[in-house]
Amino acid sequence: TPILILGITALVLIDVSHQHDVSNLQAQLIDQKIEEIEKFLADTLGVLELRVGFTQKSEIEQSQQEFLLAGLLEENSAFEEASFINLDGNETAKNVRGQEGVELFDVSRLEKFRAAAAGGRFFGDVYNTLGGPMVTLAAPVRNRNGDIIQVLSAAVNLFNVARSIETAVLGTSGYIVLADGDGVLITTGAPAVRSGLDLSGSARVRNVLGGASM
Repeated sequence: TPILILGITALVLIDVSHQHDVSNLQAQLIDQKIEEIEKFLADTLGVLELRVGFTQKSEIEQSQQEFLLAGLLEENSAFEEASFINLDGNETAKNVRGQEGVELFDVSRLEKFRAAAAGGRFFGDVYNTLGGPMVTLAAPVRNRNGDIIQVLSAAVNLFNVARSIETAVLGTSGYIVLADGDGVLITTGAPAVRSGLDLSGSARVRNVLGGASM
């Protein structure tokens, strides 16, 4: 009997230790994905934080704006659209991937313009399109003296981020869920679960949104 008890105890301890190891691996994978997303957004927004070489408080020359936008889309595959906005809130140049002759708009009432024109970084809400989840980013354009002269905005495709989440595996059947700040599902590796699902009713999601680490 003592030998049997010792054997059972050893098996239980091995199982508990295994679960602990698996839990640590899962936490490491989640942390890795968080770092990937944060780095992607930081790098992408960093591209928009343009500083020009002149000291005047005037806008960038029109032809130069168009040249810079074409370069942004060519060098950044995640950019679907980019535009320069003057300090009155009017788009002065825009480049949309795969389109020509795009229309320019007054965006003075949009938060992306207001936040960036005031010197801040703008992260919009994630929205879904046929090409995958997208997010709007914006940042101020400054001259050599640090004066804000324009705003640069971009619509960024999160396909690679979504793909990274969808293909992540936790154990034999676990998966990662990526939701926005309101608890709405952006993407997941779970089968037969579509983006847009409201997860805010989940206690675990509420805890995370409240600042708790899971």
